[in-house]
Amino acid sequence: MRRENFQYVHEDGFTRDLLTVKKQLQDHSLAQEVYAALCNNDWQSLDDPDMRYGCSWRYAGGLVAEIRDQGEDYLEFYCTGIVKSDHDVGEGFISDRVRTLFLSIGWIEYREEMYPFRYNDKIYIVWTDRLVIYGEGFVITDTENVLKYIKEHFTKEKQMKIQKWMFGRT
Repeated sequence: MRRENFQYVHEDGFTRDLLTVKKQLQDHSLAQEVYAALCNNDWQSLDDPDMRYGCSWRYAGGLVAEIRDQGEDYLEFYCTGIVKSDHDVGEGFISDRVRTLFLSIGWIEYREEMYPFRYNDKIYIVWTDRLVIYGEGFVITDTENVLKYIKEHFTKEKQMKIQKWMFGRT
């Protein structure tokens, strides 16, 4: 049964991409954060905005366990956010570590009212219920620091382009 589930994992783009970070998922606390982020959230491909991924809590637990390949099953992760230990995060929570990891494989969180802005191949700014900057190896999630980052790292011309984009979406 375990092998069947693992082969099923390869059928979609998200799980194929997630397999590329198998080494990082050997860190159990990161693996639990990935499980939590898969619960109650959808993810969108940066390469194909029409490609989205979401799954059930049970499937998320099984997926993480299968990718880790440590002899675990879905119960190792399933509902760990409800019965939290000191290091576990709740189902649905997306940590900055997970945002950064998923960005590295080309995926960002999807929201119904989501407006992505691709600054270049390394930086994406997303407006959902707040501004988020996804950069190579980092994520900034609070609006004040996003605006500060834009002011410090973008030319005036690019700032105006971003401002036009932002206010055209409100």
